[in-house]
Amino acid sequence: MWLQLDQGSEEWLTARRGKITGSRFKDAREKLKGGQPSKACLGYAMDIARERIGGSAPSKFQNAAMRTGQEQEPFARAMYEARTGHMVDEAGFYLSDDAVFGLPEVDRGALGAATHLARLVPQHMMRTLYYTAQNATAQQLHQFGSVYRVVPRAELLEAALDVARKIADKDTRVIRAAKAAINGIDPIDVKNSYLLEQRYTYELNLAGVADGQLTFGPTSEPARDERVGDHQ
Repeated sequence: MWLQLDQGSEEWLTARRGKITGSRFKDAREKLKGGQPSKACLGYAMDIARERIGGSAPSKFQNAAMRTGQEQEPFARAMYEARTGHMVDEAGFYLSDDAVFGLPEVDRGALGAATHLARLVPQHMMRTLYYTAQNATAQQLHQFGSVYRVVPRAELLEAALDVARKIADKDTRVIRAAKAAINGIDPIDVKNSYLLEQRYTYELNLAGVADGQLTFGPTSEPARDERVGDHQ
């Protein structure tokens, strides 16, 4: 499944959250000579676990060389295109047919990423998933038209390359202009909307709601908000 998202964007980071990615697959599989998971493997597992329960993994170390590489990447792509005549397009994010999407924040006493989810599912479905913390499958997103194609995991790479080849056949200048135009007409400022959600999360944390959610059970009742009456 292909999600056309700008690498490093808030949406791209949200799509990656809680998932084992290709760049860290080595860490996910790394073992010691005795067969036990390595320190890097266990650390990565903890990061993924934190993300899946609604938290955030610690920020990764980045040295000067890594920062320079990221800053120079657009120029390197432009030089490659100029010299070879081949267009380079950022791949976005690909997922297999067993992938699921969801926002568990409400179950953790927090809010976040509703704007991102609204780009993947219709408004009413977004609200349902947001309020209930349920997941949507890759197949459901395909029905909504949110993703281009859903394939078995074994066919994922070839499916991604097929889309890349189709884009590569187009005029580089036109594709760049098209991408800039689409980004320019986006009616929603994702960063500001996400910041608004985080402000509500901050208020909930100050009220101790997040701590209560961690211990909330079927036999207990949530505290009633006295500001909410029974008015019709």
